[in-house]
Amino acid sequence: SEIFFKAESYRILSSCFNVHNHLGPGFLGAVYQEALQISFLKENIPFVRKEIRSIKLKKWYKADFICFDQIFVELKSTPFIMQADQDQFKNYLKATALPFRFDYKFWFNYITV
Repeated sequence: SEIFFKAESYRILSSCFNVHNHLGPGFLGAVYQEALQISFLKENIPFVRKEIRSIKLKKWYKADFICFDQIFVELKSTPFIMQADQDQFKNYLKATALPFRFDYKFWFNYITV
């Protein structure tokens, strides 16, 4: 199957792996967010951290990151991602009309994409 935004995705994944390898497991999500922001700046990955307004629902959503103006990046620091989390991510995409998303889970000795 085709990989959408292949070059951009690789750069984002590389930054996430670097952060995870550097910090390791066990931090709160805010720590990983700050570290990833530093990594994105260092690697010249364009991003914003802002509230996104949904035109459809007229509700505000806070994105962890939007990279390259089109990739929604959501971070979690939990032992597993529940169905409610997956549903939340899908709703963000529908509401914001962004074409692509990554869900990153930092926990213990592994990272999930």
